[in-house]
Amino acid sequence: MTTTVTVTTHDWPVSVNTNSNHSYGDEQKYGYSQSSNTEFVPANTTKQFSVSDTTSLHISELPKDATGLSGGSGTLANAASGAVTAINTDEMPGDVAAVVDAEAEPAA
Repeated sequence: MTTTVTVTTHDWPVSVNTNSNHSYGDEQKYGYSQSSNTEFVPANTTKQFSVSDTTSLHISELPKDATGLSGGSGTLANAASGAVTAINTDEMPGDVAAVVDAEAEPAA
């Protein structure tokens, strides 16, 4: 199953880190893979993310003047750590709101 998480920012941008861990295998072989992706969500924006049983989200509010994720002032590199986990909650500190879609769609 896949769940859609909607992140709505208000006056502050956020970074959303998606982590996926997959184990696979059979009697002949076994493997494990991990991937991570961080996205910048500007202030006053709504963006949707998909999660499954092997995926987690980590959301951090960035400084109000942040314009991206790397280097310089106003970026993730200089953000205060106020991170929260967005799965299964709609109560988050600051000016960030997360909503978990009640109608999950089957994973592709």
